[in-house]
Amino acid sequence: MQMLILASIAVALIGSAMAPDWPTGRSPLAPGLYTLATTLAAAVLLVAFNRLVVRRIDRTGQLDRRRYRRRMNSLGWSMLVLFAVQVFAFHWPVVPARALHLEGVPVLAELSAWLPFAAMLFAFWTAAYPVDARLRLLDLRRRIEASLPVYPAGADRPVWSLGQFLEFQVRFHLLLILLPVIALLAVKSLVTCGVDWIGPRLVETRRDLTDAEREGLLSVLLLASALGVLVLCPPMMTRVFSTRPLPPGRLLDNLHAAIARLGTRVRRILLWDTHGMVSNAAVMGPWGRLRYVMLSDGLLETLADEQIEGVFGHELGHVVHHHIIYYILLILSLTGWGSLLYYFAATLPAVRGVVRQHDWLRMPIAGALTVLLTTGGAIAFGWISRRFEWQADLTGAQSIELGGLADSAFLPAGAPTGEPFSVDQPPSAGAAEVYVSALFRIADVNGLDREQKTWRHGSIADRGRRLQRLCDPAQFRRFNATIRAIKWTILVAALGMLAMTVLSW
Repeated sequence: MQMLILASIAVALIGSAMAPDWPTGRSPLAPGLYTLATTLAAAVLLVAFNRLVVRRIDRTGQLDRRRYRRRMNSLGWSMLVLFAVQVFAFHWPVVPARALHLEGVPVLAELSAWLPFAAMLFAFWTAAYPVDARLRLLDLRRRIEASLPVYPAGADRPVWSLGQFLEFQVRFHLLLILLPVIALLAVKSLVTCGVDWIGPRLVETRRDLTDAEREGLLSVLLLASALGVLVLCPPMMTRVFSTRPLPPGRLLDNLHAAIARLGTRVRRILLWDTHGMVSNAAVMGPWGRLRYVMLSDGLLETLADEQIEGVFGHELGHVVHHHIIYYILLILSLTGWGSLLYYFAATLPAVRGVVRQHDWLRMPIAGALTVLLTTGGAIAFGWISRRFEWQADLTGAQSIELGGLADSAFLPAGAPTGEPFSVDQPPSAGAAEVYVSALFRIADVNGLDREQKTWRHGSIADRGRRLQRLCDPAQFRRFNATIRAIKWTILVAALGMLAMTVLSW
């Protein structure tokens, strides 16, 4: 979902930047009506589909969850395609720019172009709520058999309300992406104004900077500002996610010990309030002084301490292996090289010839190139992300072994007893078993099919099988060689993009 939202924002930004010059006497009513009609049609389709699913659950008492989620994912990406049509074919960005006089208004001009997708997104979540609630009710028997709490701590009902469901979706999926984007857009506007003001004062021999000098200075300042926003965002995100410090106790002491064993730094370990409905964890922040690890209330309620420490070790694995920094470099590289490929494709003689003869094709061609490059970047990002997740899984199992949990009921007889251990060695089969049991418990509590694949993580079952294979030293060495190759490729791509920026200046 987060990738879908990010892609939709990219479509809105590109569409706003490439919006055609609308004739002065021509009304933008037609693009607005086309966009409104297609948005309402998408919302009606989403509601109708989920009502059919609800009726099937009420009639049969069961549902093929993997199939349902696959179809909902298809509907989500169909929303993105429809939104691209609204932006590039219907010229929707012209409507708020003209009707609301937002042309040239920083941030608001870009965000107004995203409004149709925002409406479809809320329709998507609202339509999905009845299905989610019924599936959670179907899971009550399984939770009772597994001795899990039926009523989450502090809750007066076994499922969340529509308001709580929408609140979680907005906080976890929408604001996590939207707030940093708003901050980046605001910084971009400030930096652009600053360069235009200070440029002539930096050059004594002439009044204005050349276009190349201006673009080069702007690129460097925007890059530095973007990195600053990414570093400073985590404290804001802790409020968005509705968190509070994890209470003192044995678990907190063990987690701090795990941080010390892995030689990393975290500013604070937080309890993430999800009304007890979500079992998950997350780490935020590339810089130790502003780095936070969040553990959801549902996770703490349903996992044993040893399993929690394994999940916590997974999050620390992203820090130990510098995944957050590599993700930033990867996104910058994909954006930079994608822009270069877009410029190269748009300036091909064949493309320019078609646009020259048929000007109305300019926006559809731009939209097709954007979708093509975004899809390629998403595939590359997902492939790399899954391997980083597997490496973090290794660290989660290694963290269990580093803790010397020989007295754990989860560890089989003969498991290691906490002797000195290195993250450069594969974990034992016993430690892997504890960690995999945590993954399976998380999937079961969240009502997920263990075989259901996701774009960034793959399937829970596949991650468990892969972790057990990586306990073999030969497999472990080959996997680490692959990770090193990925990281070197990202570094070379980022340095190449930086060199091209400097040379162009």
